[in-house]
Amino acid sequence: MLTKENEFALPGNWQFPNGKKFAFTFISLLIILLAIYSNSFYGDWHFDDFNNIVDNPYIHMKSFSWSELKHCIYGLEQARPSRPLSYLSFALNHYFHGTDVFGYHVVNFIIHYFASVFLFLFIYNTLKLPRLKNQYENIAYPMALLAMFFWAINPLWLTSVTYVVQRMASMAGLFYIASMYFYLKARTNSKFQYSFILFTISLLSGLASVLTRKCSNAACQHSSF
Repeated sequence: MLTKENEFALPGNWQFPNGKKFAFTFISLLIILLAIYSNSFYGDWHFDDFNNIVDNPYIHMKSFSWSELKHCIYGLEQARPSRPLSYLSFALNHYFHGTDVFGYHVVNFIIHYFASVFLFLFIYNTLKLPRLKNQYENIAYPMALLAMFFWAINPLWLTSVTYVVQRMASMAGLFYIASMYFYLKARTNSKFQYSFILFTISLLSGLASVLTRKCSNAACQHSSF
């Protein structure tokens, strides 16, 4: 039974620390976000969606050949790589779903969900750092839980989830938050080999954030996002 006394932990035997609480957190987050955003999964194309996705021949891949991938990651201007991870994600969506908007919205939703998960993990682990744990350790879980939910359901992110082309912003946010989380875990891990792996993942996540949003001047002028 979920109660305040058991910190809303799900019943059962869990093999990793705080597994019950985390399971409750992530399942309830999924349910709440589905309740908020599921009615947008069939939302139509709008504005820059056409320029960047529907009418953009460079992301309409027929195969995973290097020539097609190169056209995809070079963006609209084809002069240099421009927002390569964003356009690659659109290309993969188009490869599997064509112009059926449902698949694009589902991917946007998943990105927002995982960004929320990493935000929770980052806040929770930050509040348990040695300098903060004496003051916040006992309330780290509820504080991280509330912060995550308030952030995840904030109307500010509405267009980032429901407006397909705004995936560029939400993907950058996901990789940025993930980078901070893995950096935190790397700094607090006592084993060098694990710290090195986590630092590497943090660096790659930060680079992915840049590659999701960074564009050439011409491409930036071509698109308002």
